[in-house]
Amino acid sequence: IQFITSSPRYNARDATWFYLQAVQDYCKLAPDGCSILTANIPHPNLGSVKLYDVIQFITSSPRYNARDATWFYLQAVQDYCKLAPDGCSILTANIPHPNLGSVKLYDVIQFITSSHANGIHFREENAGTAIDDKMQDEGFNIDIYFDKATGFIYGGNQANCGTWMDKMGSSEKANNKGVPATPRDGADVELIGLLKSTTRWLSESYSSGIYPYEGVQVDEGNLLYKDWDNLLLKNFEPYFYVPLEKEDALVYKINNSLVNRRGIYKDTVGSKTEWADYQLRPNICVTMTVAPELFDPQHVLTALNTIQKILVGPLGMKTLDPSDYNYRPNYDNSNDSEDFHTSCGFNYHQGPEWVWCLGYFLRALIIHKGSREAAFEIHKILHAHMKVMEDSPWHGLPELTNEGGSHCFHSCPTQAWSSATLLESLYDLDI
Repeated sequence: IQFITSSPRYNARDATWFYLQAVQDYCKLAPDGCSILTANIPHPNLGSVKLYDVIQFITSSPRYNARDATWFYLQAVQDYCKLAPDGCSILTANIPHPNLGSVKLYDVIQFITSSHANGIHFREENAGTAIDDKMQDEGFNIDIYFDKATGFIYGGNQANCGTWMDKMGSSEKANNKGVPATPRDGADVELIGLLKSTTRWLSESYSSGIYPYEGVQVDEGNLLYKDWDNLLLKNFEPYFYVPLEKEDALVYKINNSLVNRRGIYKDTVGSKTEWADYQLRPNICVTMTVAPELFDPQHVLTALNTIQKILVGPLGMKTLDPSDYNYRPNYDNSNDSEDFHTSCGFNYHQGPEWVWCLGYFLRALIIHKGSREAAFEIHKILHAHMKVMEDSPWHGLPELTNEGGSHCFHSCPTQAWSSATLLESLYDLDI
């Protein structure tokens, strides 16, 4: 017992947050529950500290390295404004600020869009093994660029992985330690879609008197949201669409020698590993859903049919085209082999079938094929999910499955977003 308790392993990313949730619940439910915050907690160097000091320590060292988080957040705010009763009143809510006391939510939104338009460049605080013992030194450099010619936001580098496809290699034996499996540096297709959704919303909200800012200030002057929105609309198809015919490379920004599959949309634009731009992944479905106006009607239908044939599985979506050299559909985080592509779960987003992605695919079907045609396909697809939820002790849906919907031991057995995006598709169907 002494050995077990004296040699803890600090490798569970979720344990801290479950602990904080438990403390919060205790404060709310127990008689005089908040008194626990002043309890003395043993400390190896200081003798003891208060529980509130422990909580402060836990929450005071965040890492700002997720390039997609702000854009999914802004989409959530937009959805709340549109769906909740008097939803737009949230824009005037007071948000705590470390220097200014508080600011309005619309000021936070403006800060996000303005920062991206002017570029973001910093090195993570405490960069090094203290915060990440796997990442290469360059990975701690966070850089985001705005391209004034296209309106696109570019970011990341070959040493970090700043989107939800965030697997960092950790195997010295297989030589993938410090190598991001999916860096996705450049302009990520789902981020461009979320950006387009945001510029459209802010432009409309300003015109309606709901949002106080007409645009963002950049070196050249004031970039109006409506102009930024039009830039994205003008450039998305030429840069992201992979045409069916080679001859169309003159119209689209295409390197024919790198094309693996045609009639699809690129996953990124501008990656340092140029061939990665041309990979077929499910991220495009986010853009098809939140910014449908970006797509040529015929192109998007062709792409959706290809996605349904190639990527849609029994429960989730393959995270990579099976014809891709890097496709490895079975995730095993305990794999300690010398295989570069799979050791220590390196293939987390290189084929395993993630469930949350399917919700965006179904929503894209509704938008681009119409509710009547999509409804039959959706009901047919979701029949399998009903069965899984009935049989699951969690009555929920897993994080992911292995090849062909087979059980993945290392998948979380139930995750909120797996169910949430499917519920959104049913909402869109008005069921």
